[in-house]
Parts: sequence; C-alpha cells; structure tokens
Amino acid sequence: MRNNGLLAAVVPKIGENGEDVLGLIERGGVDLIVNTPWGRGARTDGYLIRRKALMHGVPCITTLAAAAAAIQGVESRIRGGGVERVNSLQGLYAAKA
Repeated sequence: MRNNGLLAAVVPKIGENGEDVLGLIERGGVDLIVNTPWGRGARTDGYLIRRKALMHGVPCITTLAAAAAAIQGVESRIRGGGVERVNSLQGLYAAKA
C-alpha cells in the first residue's frame, strides 16, 4: 500500500470490516499481490482478486514458490546483480530434483 507509507500490509478479506483488497486495487493502492488462499471462500475470493488485479495491471503471485522466486529476484537487483539468465520455476526445481 503506497498511501500510508507501508511497504507491505495484510488487508481484510473481501466483505470484512475495513477497505478490502478489491477497493485498494481499484484506487491504485496496491503494487503487488501475494495471495496464497486457504479456508472457506478462498476460490471465489482468489478469482475476484486475480480478475481485479488483471484489470488494473497489478502483478499477482499465488504460490509460495513464486513468492520466493520474486524475492530472490528483487534481492539480486538490490545487490546490483544484472539479469544474466531467466529460468522458469519448473526448470529450476526440475534441476534440483
């Protein structure tokens, strides 16, 4: 969320008290979504979140493996690393197995 100075925030589930993620996406308050759904309503909420994110050009990560890969990429860029080679997650994990 950009507007309150936080780098990351957990937001209320869709329909809970407070402004939920759909409202934040709509008003441009989200730069990246990490949504690893669980529990009741997770499929419906996940669909709505991914759809809204796509409509507003917000990247959406839906697995812990993808979140870890994104973090590694950001860390590499912060350390001054260049982009030498891009690998798919499937290729990376197949090589380790």
